[in-house]
Amino acid sequence: MPEKSIIVGNTVLYGAITGECYFRGVASERFAVSNSGAIAVVEDTGDHSCEYMTGSVVVVIGETGRNFAAGTNCVDTSFHQSAIAVTQLNARAMPPELENKLTNWPN
Repeated sequence: MPEKSIIVGNTVLYGAITGECYFRGVASERFAVSNSGAIAVVEDTGDHSCEYMTGSVVVVIGETGRNFAAGTNCVDTSFHQSAIAVTQLNARAMPPELENKLTNWPN
């Protein structure tokens, strides 16, 4: 089950400055730390994810680990930016399980 599997290892997007990525599954600890411009959508994240980010958009559709976004400044939590990232995800072929999860997001 990809939505419950860790598919992205520690420190993915560490220090990223541009680009976008869409992961179906769980990102391990310290996902997107010091991300300074990349856009990411992921189902769940481990502990300490999104720390020290600036000018980035990370949409976590499911659960986050402890200490999420610690030390992050200039956080853009606007629904508009998140909606753009999710719309781009929707443009790709999406399995029904993820589509159901998105239907209830952010609930």
